[in-house]
Amino acid sequence: MGAVLSQLCEDHKWHTVGFTSKSLSSAERNYEIHDKELLFVIQGLEEWRHILEGTKHTIEILNDHWTSHTSGVPEPEPPASTLVPLPVQV
Repeated sequence: MGAVLSQLCEDHKWHTVGFTSKSLSSAERNYEIHDKELLFVIQGLEEWRHILEGTKHTIEILNDHWTSHTSGVPEPEPPASTLVPLPVQV
């Protein structure tokens, strides 16, 4: 599991503020893909709670859902951007 915390700066570019990485436990490896994706979101929020809590800025979570589209049928390559914003209030 990997996650990046970024912020949009005055130069209109995204700058990395933090990065976290964690291996899945043997039980977590058995989770369905959508449950793993939600676990990653929760772990990222927990990791950066001290930064995010109390901010006056909008927090937007971007998650690449392309992995959840596997159905045994070959899919075309994902588009360049498959990120989906998830509104969050901390």
